[in-house]
Amino acid sequence: MAIYQIQPQDVLFFRDARPMESQSPSGGHGARWPHPGVFFDAIHVALWRAFAEPAGHGFAQHSFYGKRNGQRQRLRNGGTFFQTLATAGPFPVREAQWLFSAPADAQPGGGALHPITQDQAESDLPKPLRHPLGSNSTPSKVPVPPWWSREAMHAHLTGSGATQTAWSADDLFAEEWSTGIGSDPATGTQDGQRIYSAQYLRLRDTVRLGLSATLPEAAHGEGLDQLFRIGTPTTIVVGGQLTRLSRRTNP
Repeated sequence: MAIYQIQPQDVLFFRDARPMESQSPSGGHGARWPHPGVFFDAIHVALWRAFAEPAGHGFAQHSFYGKRNGQRQRLRNGGTFFQTLATAGPFPVREAQWLFSAPADAQPGGGALHPITQDQAESDLPKPLRHPLGSNSTPSKVPVPPWWSREAMHAHLTGSGATQTAWSADDLFAEEWSTGIGSDPATGTQDGQRIYSAQYLRLRDTVRLGLSATLPEAAHGEGLDQLFRIGTPTTIVVGGQLTRLSRRTNP
């Protein structure tokens, strides 16, 4: 996969399901690390915008498949493009070091969840599961740092007990709150009714978003080479914010 480093040109906003009205207890929480689907969809849309007639640019045509009676079947021959697009990320990249989300079973002090096998009583877990998970670590209110280095992930998976290198969310980005108002489209002024608050994500100066993406196409090899040309800055819209993508030759 080609490696891209993404440097936002402004603050980012990735909201959740909570209301944004200023009188609500929460406000609009948008300072969250983006979901992978945000960038996949943005690249997919950018491909269609750049190549309205994909076949004329050498992109392969694919059949459309679906499930019928629990089995995968071809529903239509041809008519779909860019079906081989695959992305991984985004991941935080801090001073050229890629970071990854901490395992869900990680415990403070480097421990992990383990099956509880001492109690032989019946379990209500769905079959074939038999044992619930529990922690043998000392109870603590200290949260597990959410972002780990590659070495920390390897140490956790292998149980080597090596020193883990991890970062908190504050090490990677800041949370900024802003108040906005509703606009009357007829007058272009405040509508006198709507006021909302929103939380934005601003990356630290040394942090980038790392993304791997590929579009293997038999007609011309790597399909994204036509969209992201080396040495040519490419700007696409990602979730309502402008984001600059650049190719790294060495991951």
